[in-house]
Parts: sequence; C-alpha cells; structure tokens
Amino acid sequence: MQDDGRLGPAASVIVHISAIPRVAGGTGTGTGTNTGAHDRCGRYDAGMGLYLDGWGDFNVAMMGATAALAGLLIVAASVNIGEIIKSPSIAARLAAGLAGLVLAIVAAATGLVPGIPALVYGLTIVLAALAAAIFSAQAARRIFENDHPENRLKPIKALVGFIAPALYVVGGALVLVGHAGGVAWFAVGSIAAIVTAILISWIALVEILR
Repeated sequence: MQDDGRLGPAASVIVHISAIPRVAGGTGTGTGTNTGAHDRCGRYDAGMGLYLDGWGDFNVAMMGATAALAGLLIVAASVNIGEIIKSPSIAARLAAGLAGLVLAIVAAATGLVPGIPALVYGLTIVLAALAAAIFSAQAARRIFENDHPENRLKPIKALVGFIAPALYVVGGALVLVGHAGGVAWFAVGSIAAIVTAILISWIALVEILR
C-alpha cells in the first residue's frame, strides 16, 4: 500500500464490487429496492408486480397432470374412434374437454416463463381461453342439435365446457390490470379443466357404449 492514500488494484476491485446494488429478495446486503416479484427459482419480474412465489411448483405439477390426462383422453377416444365419428355431439364434447386441458397446459407453461410482462401474460391466457371457448361453443351447438331421446340435461352439458375458459378469462383480466389475485383464478381454472375433462370423457364414453 502506497502512503499517498491511493488504493491498490485488488482493493479497487473490491470497492467496485461492493458498490453494485443487489436485487431485492436475493442474498447478501445491498442498496436495491423491491420493485417486483422474486421467486425461489430466481425469477425477478418488475413488470408484472405480482407475487408469484410458490406458484412455480404448482404450474409444473399442473403441466404434468394435464398433459398426462390429455394423452389418456386421446388414447381412450382412439379406441372408439369409429363410434365417436358417428356422433358429432360426442366428438365435439370430447374436443371441448381436450381444449380445456390444452388451455391449462398453456397457462401453466406461460406462468413459468421468466420475467414475462403482465400484458403478455394476461393477454396470452385470455386468447387461449377464448380459443378453448370456441370448442365449447361448437360442442354446445351439437348438443342442442342432437334430438336423441337419451340426450337429456342439454343446458348442463352445454355449460360444463365453458367453466374453465371463463375462469381463465377472469384471471387474465385481473392480471392485465395488475391484480395479483388473477394467478389464483388460473389455479382454480386448471383444476376445473381437469374435473370437467374427466366428466365429459366419462359421460361421452358411457353414451358410446350404451
């Protein structure tokens, strides 16, 4: 160390490193402020302003569950594809159930994208939900066109397919306005998509074999 007070090269590097502000939520000390969400995976999203801590594991689990169920639905339908094609109502309902599962997969995958802005996140979910609702609308039309005496409870059958898309639309709208509660609506929507897909598939397969 020189006597004129100047720092050596190593000391200068230490000073510069210690002056770098740390991101809030990380380890160590620093002067950064918390302007967004920071989860266990190290994702920092100042644009969304949503607290996504803990939702990563849920989204991963939902992606696996919905993808597996969608695969089983396709396999079950393929076994009876000949009978399904003969009934436009059943085919449309199975397509609506599968569309709900795809919606849940898209929502879970989008939620895992690091640093995704709120506008992109919310808009993606809303558009995916509207696309799934198109399949539900087609299924509803086919249900009411079916005049078979065994085709009872038409309004209930028609409305079931809209449950998950509606929940996702509400959640997407909340995300677009910066409300953290929208993520919870996505969670309810994913569960609804699984339940409705199981119900639709079971009822459709029973009607095929009846």
